[in-house]
Amino acid sequence: MKMIVLKRAWLKRAVRSRPTIVISDLHENSAGPQDNCQGDLLCAFLLRFAPREYDLIIAGDRYDRQEEPNGAAIYAHNERLERIIARFFTLDLPGNHDDVPGAFYTELDFHELGLFIWHGNQLDPACRGRGTLGRIAARAWGGLERLGLGRPLAGVKRAVVRAADRRIQTASKRNDGNDVYLADAMRRDLDLYIFGHTHRPELIEWGDGRILANCGCWTNKGRGCAVLVNGLEVILLEVTE
Repeated sequence: MKMIVLKRAWLKRAVRSRPTIVISDLHENSAGPQDNCQGDLLCAFLLRFAPREYDLIIAGDRYDRQEEPNGAAIYAHNERLERIIARFFTLDLPGNHDDVPGAFYTELDFHELGLFIWHGNQLDPACRGRGTLGRIAARAWGGLERLGLGRPLAGVKRAVVRAADRRIQTASKRNDGNDVYLADAMRRDLDLYIFGHTHRPELIEWGDGRILANCGCWTNKGRGCAVLVNGLEVILLEVTE
């Protein structure tokens, strides 16, 4: 495993007292067009850090519940990865693929500390207004699975999900990728703004010691990304086999 520093930047003031690892978009159990979660690579990465010294924040799409409407595959996760994650003080934020109705919180907004973290799908027009339709589709697909038609119609499901993903990509391009999030960060005027969703790792310095960070994803074969926050230092890492 190799850890490559893609970019390093410094905040004007520390936003957390404990060093923190932020990752996003693991997409465990994906049955759709997402590539497989690089679980073993993520295990090796997390083991490089002493869990008692680092906190772990997962900024959405840890699982892929939307790909399994009945939630059956959620229990087929990488058990080794789950055990390692459990050794950290871990905070999970929901994403659009986690599909957690009534989540207690969807973001971390510590305005007095200058810190904001969320998944970011709320700013993607392709994700807005899909909640009700998505729940109806999930219930319909669950009914087909109970009738034993899930496997014969799996190809149809993959085609529909692939078309939806293309729609999301088109929306991201329409918003110039991460630029829409930079505009939101400037509007909030906080020191550190972290998100995921677009699968595009990036670290942008703006203003006087303010930073926007996209922590990328863990679905690309043989690679993943993470953001490390340690005092004033913010590092965007790429992890490869």
